Amino acid sequence: MQRKKYFHHLIGILFCCVTFSSCLDDNEPETVYPTLGTVNADGKDIIIESDSYGPLVPVNPGFITSTQTDSTGQRIMAVFQYAGETAEKTSNSTSVELIRVNKVLTKKANDLRQAGTEDIYGNAPIQITASSISQKHLNIQYEYYGSTNISHRISLVLNADTRLDENGLLQVEFRHNNEGDTYTERLWGIVSYTLESIPDYKESKCKGFKIVYNSGANKRAEWIVKTNSQGTQTEENPSRFIASCCF
Repeated sequence: MQRKKYFHHLIGILFCCVTFSSCLDDNEPETVYPTLGTVNADGKDIIIESDSYGPLVPVNPGFITSTQTDSTGQRIMAVFQYAGETAEKTSNSTSVELIRVNKVLTKKANDLRQAGTEDIYGNAPIQITASSISQKHLNIQYEYYGSTNISHRISLVLNADTRLDENGLLQVEFRHNNEGDTYTERLWGIVSYTLESIPDYKESKCKGFKIVYNSGANKRAEWIVKTNSQGTQTEENPSRFIASCCF
């Protein structure tokens, strides 16, 4: 089996949530499981609430603390293997050994409908390459051109057009402020927006999102992601993941 050498090739699989039989490098195990998840550090053990595999208890929680992702509510991109030949299950959780952990940008949506809210969110080109709706988050994988020296603002904006359409989809805008960065390195990242910060999503008739964004080729490009469905990886992703590139 051909081994994939770069961690970012996992991302298309993260949104599909299947077993990944490969190595991240020559010293790592053959069968690993990628997942997006939310950290819960309120109890005795750090727990990862995986979008795909339920509660996971890492036997090596140092991975979480060393990457500064040990705060409750923080989203992460993790790769793990089950601890031992048979995963140890305690109540509703499973013991796992973490192989990789990356911090995922975790934030609230911004509501321009609120009085006094200034539009500082920009409209620079950005590409959406995958998405999903998990239990508490709207997750978007994106690409843009820039440098690693300037932090870009990546925002989900609610405005006057944010309402349910005839298909039960809630229109939102995915906005990119490049903060004046003109560099042309191709970078990518993942952002998770809390669903509780999108009041319109709580409506029972809401079936998902119609995400409007500036793709460069189309200033009003649309991406649709529905509840209980996955976005689709649209191309091979040769860009570089920068965990701290955005805010």
